[in-house]
Amino acid sequence: MKNRATRTHADVIYVGGKTHPAGDIEALLVKNAPVAEAVAIDAGKTGLALFLTLEPGFQASDILRADIRAILRREIGEGAVPGLVHFGRLPRTPAGEIVRPILQRIAEGKPAGDVSGLEEPGVVDEILKSRAETVA
Repeated sequence: MKNRATRTHADVIYVGGKTHPAGDIEALLVKNAPVAEAVAIDAGKTGLALFLTLEPGFQASDILRADIRAILRREIGEGAVPGLVHFGRLPRTPAGEIVRPILQRIAEGKPAGDVSGLEEPGVVDEILKSRAETVA
């Protein structure tokens, strides 16, 4: 059974000259891939960035990354191919909320900022390492 995409919110992603609610992209991934949670970010010049938590029993792989890109290309269009796809834990507050502004800054290649209030600050280091390996 699928868990959930992150809450539907007002964030808009510009893909291929069109706007798409980030929540719609996130829900698409949760519905069509082994993704438990998804956060889609418009990273400006670097394009679409995805931060994904996989369903139990699934592991990150280049094949899964390609499948996710194919789903987006098929459902949204050629411009929807993400420049960054991160599989792993997401930064959360002690209350369990995903901290999207940190993900936004990471996707844009900026410093993550203050992570002292996160439930597990080490998650940000994992994401930064993944970003460096993926976007290099």
